[in-house]
Amino acid sequence: MIAQIERIAGQEGRSTLRRFTAVAVAAGIAQGLSLACLVPVLAHLAQGDFSSALWWLIAMVVGAGVHALLTVWVTRGSVDLTMSLMSSMHRQLARQLMRLPMGWFDGGSAANASRLSVRGTMFVATAIGDVLAPLVGYVATPLTLVLVTFFLDWQLGLSLAVGVPLVYASTVLARSWSARADARLTAAEQRTDAALLDLAKHQTALRGARVAGSGYAPLASSLDRQRRLGMSAQLASAASMIVQSVVVQTVFGAVVTVAVWRGLGGADPLVMIGLILIVTQVVGPLRTLSELGTALRRMDRELDQVVDLLDEPGLPEPEQPVSAPTRPPEIAIDAVRFGYEDAMVFDGLDLTVAPGSITAIVGPSGSGKTTLTRLIARFYDVDAGAVRFDSVDVRDMASADVLGATSLVFQDVYLLDDTLRANVLLGRPEATDAEVDAAAKLARVDEIVGRLPEGWATRVGEGGRLLSGGERQRVSVARAVLKRAPVLLVDEGTSSLDASAAVAVQEAIRELAGSATVLVIAHQEHTVAAADQVVMLDGGRVAAAGIHEDLLASSQAYARLWAR
Repeated sequence: MIAQIERIAGQEGRSTLRRFTAVAVAAGIAQGLSLACLVPVLAHLAQGDFSSALWWLIAMVVGAGVHALLTVWVTRGSVDLTMSLMSSMHRQLARQLMRLPMGWFDGGSAANASRLSVRGTMFVATAIGDVLAPLVGYVATPLTLVLVTFFLDWQLGLSLAVGVPLVYASTVLARSWSARADARLTAAEQRTDAALLDLAKHQTALRGARVAGSGYAPLASSLDRQRRLGMSAQLASAASMIVQSVVVQTVFGAVVTVAVWRGLGGADPLVMIGLILIVTQVVGPLRTLSELGTALRRMDRELDQVVDLLDEPGLPEPEQPVSAPTRPPEIAIDAVRFGYEDAMVFDGLDLTVAPGSITAIVGPSGSGKTTLTRLIARFYDVDAGAVRFDSVDVRDMASADVLGATSLVFQDVYLLDDTLRANVLLGRPEATDAEVDAAAKLARVDEIVGRLPEGWATRVGEGGRLLSGGERQRVSVARAVLKRAPVLLVDEGTSSLDASAAVAVQEAIRELAGSATVLVIAHQEHTVAAADQVVMLDGGRVAAAGIHEDLLASSQAYARLWAR
């Protein structure tokens, strides 16, 4: 666990973490030494040596004072540590999320990353700040007392040295039981997060079908599984606490028995009483340590998820990247083989798109149209073959440069919770007001500006929820026009596209034709009719290619596609 905490602390937070841990250890040792002074105090009192007893009492008070001062420092330091860890995790997660391939965000991973970035990091940082100091103290103080007991009475010290590892072993065993149940619960929680995200994204369709949240089958199933696994995790936690408690009480009873036996055997009764008091201070923290098990297990679980996310492999980046194109490139799909975990999509796909041309991609659902555009934008890397811009493999370019050379107009447009103007300016932040206005007019965003209460300064809400799907796509079109990247990838959509958005997409394609190599996933016949090349995908391969009129005459599959 300490290694994981150091991992999330980052380079900046490790010194704070180590300093905090060192002071917490010192506080625990000071407490142990202070308590140990009780035995010589009682021993000297039993012998009538009040002067020596007074000096040991003074040492005991000094030790208690040092412990109190260090505890105050640790209490204040826990706040600094919490803030340092939270800041470090946020910075690391932000850098990591920027490194991950865009395709990573398509599934439930995005929901889990969102939860970890907010609730997960908050819980981990707070738990470490609140739990680490007591945890260190509950270990340092008993170990100090065990060592001192060896010097005072080796037989009693030996019984403690045998008993403490037994308590520790029971703790490890109990945590392993709970860890398995917690891992299953974590997976169920992630599925629930993904189902909730889907429920939020598809509200329009679900409400149209009169499906309430409780009637959404994937969410209901996920919640039911999470409830059952939550019960199992609680039972495992209760069982582990019972086992730990039984072991602690057994060890305590055995050690006290040894102390009584030593007292009956002639040892000074007052010294034995002092040693028994020390034993309670050894066993007490160990009992409390077992009670911290639930918090520690949850902290472990969240830590594992944060570290797993930080260790998620990103797209490999070239050591000496080739510059991305600044003019419309030829795009070559060369013997590409690619599949997701559950299905192969392309197995030897070949396709060439001339520079500055418009290529319409058509095909039945599941034929790989969207996947093709995402491979071109390097959301994923191909399994075999290559995607090339002007004969240069996109893997030889920095992934950020590939995205920088590409404009994307997809169906699912996510807008930032910012002003309408700020969302358009994402296309090219340095654009002038005149350029923004021109792009907005072409994309018909000016119509949106006109109806909003604060015009350009109106905030669009998280994800752009205050705008319709078609309006969000018009904002995406305006970004593309403003960016004027050498590659334009468009999914003109079907259901989410309103009439104005459809016109905006067509206007953008016409505006950028010649100044960009355009690939459009086409659903409208007038789009394919205007394309320089139409490519029909089916079964992971190019089923037909040519111009629209020729394909209608030469390909029955293509003709059937438009006859539906």
